[in-house]
Amino acid sequence: MNRVTTPSVKAGSSAGSDALTGVTFELQELWFSLMSRNWRSLAFVPAREGGSSLQLARKFVSIGKSIQGATLALLEGAQLDLETAAKMTQQLQGTRASAWATTSPGGAGAAIFPDARIIVALDAVLENALSIPVALATDGVVLVVESGVTTTAQMEHSLQLLGRDRVLGAVMVGR
Repeated sequence: MNRVTTPSVKAGSSAGSDALTGVTFELQELWFSLMSRNWRSLAFVPAREGGSSLQLARKFVSIGKSIQGATLALLEGAQLDLETAAKMTQQLQGTRASAWATTSPGGAGAAIFPDARIIVALDAVLENALSIPVALATDGVVLVVESGVTTTAQMEHSLQLLGRDRVLGAVMVGR
């Protein structure tokens, strides 16, 4: 099986400024790179405890809407509890690209997110294990790495928990 690798994208800025300043071009690159894949849902997951993926996921949704007029929905999955994680996982399983082609119009994901691509912003899997099944219920994962903060060990452990084959790309944000 041929595997297309999405390169890491550096989305940084100088110290003391917003970590997403100037990230637009890099996220556009990531958007176009991911468009070559068949996906309906993506999870944005920080590689370290205490990291956040929400701001980056919001920006990615905005870019997708601007570039292609894509219908995108953003799900916030921070501080998941067991019940919420179970519901979110079930909903997302019906939106996966592989399931979408075979799901009837009344299928689980179809009723909740008709014709939308879903972006899920989660907590780090090293911080909240309930992020793991939610991330695995999506078509792929984008790992969020903080330059100068996230360690190689944290990235490796996150990759191990999520499965290297599930991670479609990484975004490095500056501090």
